Amino acid sequence: MASPLTDPSTPIPPSEQPARLDALEAAVRKRSDLVPEVDLQPVRNVLSDLFGELLAQGITLSDRRIVRAQRLVAAATLLREDGTAAPRDLWPLAHLWTEPADAALVRDTVHDRVTADGGRPLTARRSEGELATLADHEAAMVLNRSGSIPRGSIVGRLRTINELLTEARTNHPAARQTHDRILAQRDRVSKLLEQTI
Repeated sequence: MASPLTDPSTPIPPSEQPARLDALEAAVRKRSDLVPEVDLQPVRNVLSDLFGELLAQGITLSDRRIVRAQRLVAAATLLREDGTAAPRDLWPLAHLWTEPADAALVRDTVHDRVTADGGRPLTARRSEGELATLADHEAAMVLNRSGSIPRGSIVGRLRTINELLTEARTNHPAARQTHDRILAQRDRVSKLLEQTI
């Protein structure tokens, strides 16, 4: 059975995605002697096109992040027990975003290349009901607390609600009621944040 580290179809909450990449990089370090041996030539054009598309869409990618991406592709290839990279090994790049608002765009752009090569879908998309329920839960975590609430806690919940709204708009553009429900929770948490100033 594949672990969440090696199974790209396991949905990973945005807050845990950097941990997944860090764990993959730790696995790479343990087998670092093999990483340079992985042949990335078959995916060079795909990587170049992918990075170009992401940059054209306004995604920030530093040179360091691009180098890291290539190491992650090599690691995914090793996890597949192969020495030659294929587009299906690009799945770790779905977590290569720096701004949470970019997560869905990066994931979808990578997803297209992974599945076109026969790779498994990167994540199961959450339903509009799930997204609205998660937004309700995030808001309740700060709105229903008694006493003083740390500003950082409110900001964290607000950030998560914004990520859920972005995901709802990206994956369910016609679900206006869901968008409105999440927006209402965002507004309630924003008002609470204003009260802490």
